[in-house]
Amino acid sequence: MLKKALIGLAALFLLGPSLGILTIAVLMNPAGQAAGTGCLDLPRDDDPGFHDDAPIPDEALPWIATAAQTCQELPSVWIAAVMYQESSFNPAAFATDINGGTWGLLQINQHIWRSVYGPVSSDRNNNGLWDILEPDIHAEYGAIYLCDLLDDIRTTRQTHPEWPSTQELTELEALVVAHNAGPGRLATYPDIPQITRDYLNNIRQRMRDWPDLDHDDTDNADNGTDELDLERPQPHHGAVVFPLPDGTWRLTSPFGWRTDPTNPDSRELHPGVDLAAADGTPIYAIADGHVTRAETTSSGLGIITLIHTIRGDTIASVYMHMWDYGIHVRTGQHVQAGQHIGDVGSSGRSTGPHLHLEIRPGGPTADAVDPMPWLEQHGATHPDSDETADPGHCHPDVGGELPPAPQPFTGTPGGRIPDPTGTGGWVTRQLEHLIAETRRAFPNAGWSCWDQRPGSDSDHPRGRACDVTFGNAIGEHPTDAQRTEGWRMTTWLQTHANALWVDYLIWDGLIWSLNRADEGWRPYDGGGMHNPDDVTGGHHDHVHLSVR
Repeated sequence: MLKKALIGLAALFLLGPSLGILTIAVLMNPAGQAAGTGCLDLPRDDDPGFHDDAPIPDEALPWIATAAQTCQELPSVWIAAVMYQESSFNPAAFATDINGGTWGLLQINQHIWRSVYGPVSSDRNNNGLWDILEPDIHAEYGAIYLCDLLDDIRTTRQTHPEWPSTQELTELEALVVAHNAGPGRLATYPDIPQITRDYLNNIRQRMRDWPDLDHDDTDNADNGTDELDLERPQPHHGAVVFPLPDGTWRLTSPFGWRTDPTNPDSRELHPGVDLAAADGTPIYAIADGHVTRAETTSSGLGIITLIHTIRGDTIASVYMHMWDYGIHVRTGQHVQAGQHIGDVGSSGRSTGPHLHLEIRPGGPTADAVDPMPWLEQHGATHPDSDETADPGHCHPDVGGELPPAPQPFTGTPGGRIPDPTGTGGWVTRQLEHLIAETRRAFPNAGWSCWDQRPGSDSDHPRGRACDVTFGNAIGEHPTDAQRTEGWRMTTWLQTHANALWVDYLIWDGLIWSLNRADEGWRPYDGGGMHNPDDVTGGHHDHVHLSVR
């Protein structure tokens, strides 16, 4: 607990005067309160802190905090584990190698240091010590290098989903291999040097042993500093969750030998379970992991495969029968426990809407086990309980249940249909369908779609965009209730983006787009047409939606 408090304080000192501004922004803008990847530039709040037995000296805590703030993709415990492996937290550590040596906390060679900072002998503060050996400078620019390397790894994994390193390693494990042995080793994995294999196993062990996963979260419950706790764990961290919401499913075909439901004269080994649910029911990732497959096969089967590291073991989870528009992730994408990855459908060889779920310890080609006892043994909770969180939500509580799923658009896109919102203009067929389905779900919203917008690069004159209000006038900030209704609609549209052909949404100073869905809601900069600081330009008074 002491280490948790110290690293939080260290981060506060590192943030300096800007922290007060940031705290005010979080309090005034609830859209930042639950920010996830790519939402707002907030301090990391999904690390669990360090167990008291973790061998991390107090002087290292500010260095870890610096790196975690610089590259918010990296958990503090991962940074600490790598620093310990590389240098035992000795800022002056040096080792010889074929590249001329490695220096400092993260043992960075001169070529990498030059790419992110400058010559290895740089001494910008003129104190007689190379900056690469200054722990705060090294932690900051070392984190920049690791973040850049992680971006490269993600691109490689998307390009090569068939590689064993993509299928069997998490992103952070791949980063360990690339940092230690070079990114080229991801192409040869599992053929890697024994020293790299030992390195990877050491990091895995520390990632299991060092987090303070059992601390009492009530320490800050009443002291008014909850939003400043930079090491507060999020409920989804390390969790295993059930893939469907509670009360929405029933088991229709268990694991094991069965009569083929499409051919009663034959028997087959059923390597998973079938969970019947309404078409469009959300499907959730059972645990943190990454996507190795997300596609509709040539036979018309929708399938998603995720790889997880759970309690040190590699686990593949497989989800089947989603419609093409019901697949919400892409190969190479990182997901978190409870994240909405797809919708129940009835694609492929199926007799009705259901989720076919498989659990394969060891990876996608390993033997399957019965998912139901496996989930129970791993303490799975339902994703709609308070014990899990959807990392894609970068907005306030949407106020209870959302409306039912819409009917998907199945017509021919394009065309010129009279605008049903009364502008006198026209909209495309896909937008006409979205308007009808969304009005059915949110009948009290105000709509205006087609508009000439001369001189602007806008989707409105193309019949592909609408502006929506919730009882407020344009130019007028909505009430809290109206703002919540805006988030209810945008959340619903985001959830069903594929079915409704949504391209992007803008609301409350944030933007979400389908082609960057893994980044969540991002700050809106006006797109070169609007002043984002204005109530209308920042889309605080209306939702903008565009279709493909």
